[in-house]
Amino acid sequence: MFTSDTGPTDQIWETANKCEKLRAIFIDLSFPNTYTELARISGHHSPETLLEELTKIRPDIDVYGVHLKAAYRQDIVEEVRGLNISRLKVAEINVNYHF
Repeated sequence: MFTSDTGPTDQIWETANKCEKLRAIFIDLSFPNTYTELARISGHHSPETLLEELTKIRPDIDVYGVHLKAAYRQDIVEEVRGLNISRLKVAEINVNYHF
């Protein structure tokens, strides 16, 4: 599943959780935690807001952050790694994913 410009939601996750064959979700992760409020008001995510969303998503579904703002990419990557959640990753550029 691919989402775009999607902040906190319940409806998408309710639908996703019903898809038995769903193995991964790619969701925008545009800002580092220092800009969490901007992420919220602009309909995007920071690692902090995405962490809240993970509680709504089945635990067998991997979640990949995409649409990172280039200026903040390294900060976002480090913050995601710091969460130490194996199913939460930042999508790699020029990588093909197979599920």
